[in-house]
Amino acid sequence: AKDGSASTLALTPLGDGVKDGFGRDLMYAEDKERGFKTTVAAGIQVIWEEAAGKYYFFNQETGARSWSALDEALGPKGQAPPQDAQQPSADGAAGDKEPFDVFKPSTYGNITMDDVKKYGTGGTLAYVITELVFWAVAVPTECAIFYQTAGRWPDFDNDVDKAAVLGFVFAASNIARLCLPLRFGAALALAPWVNEKIVNRFQGKPAEPTES
Repeated sequence: AKDGSASTLALTPLGDGVKDGFGRDLMYAEDKERGFKTTVAAGIQVIWEEAAGKYYFFNQETGARSWSALDEALGPKGQAPPQDAQQPSADGAAGDKEPFDVFKPSTYGNITMDDVKKYGTGGTLAYVITELVFWAVAVPTECAIFYQTAGRWPDFDNDVDKAAVLGFVFAASNIARLCLPLRFGAALALAPWVNEKIVNRFQGKPAEPTES
């Protein structure tokens, strides 16, 4: 993978053992200035579209393009769109983007941190809570995996044990990146409750009455 235009995008290999469903090595792409981060397969270009104000993904071998790095159209057998629709445009992005629906996993990839931030402090706090819950579950799970593998709990005074657990942590972080749209979706679903039950109370606002 490589950046097609923006120098603010950084690409980091995730390791030889981390591959997508087509067996291609995965890269971690991040643009801190634009609040963008995702995983993308090696060989896929990540290109900034100024008109749309977002990145799109381009498979140079097949000519396929997509707004989502997880789109199967970017796979080895993907096909280029018609000539008059090859380049993603701002109008196309707005028209094709289906609103988030918790019951439609296909819409999770449309969620960005900007959607979460629309809820203000409540949205940001909801995302923090979602991340804490994710890692609160992930870390004990990694220790349990070590126990199942070695038959004992890890000894953090032992460098070998620490290296093994860190390996599990690295694997979990890769999964976390792949699950980023799901985590955004959870934060988006949680944001109204956080606003009502936490933020409004700290700001001294009365809770809105619920209909019975």
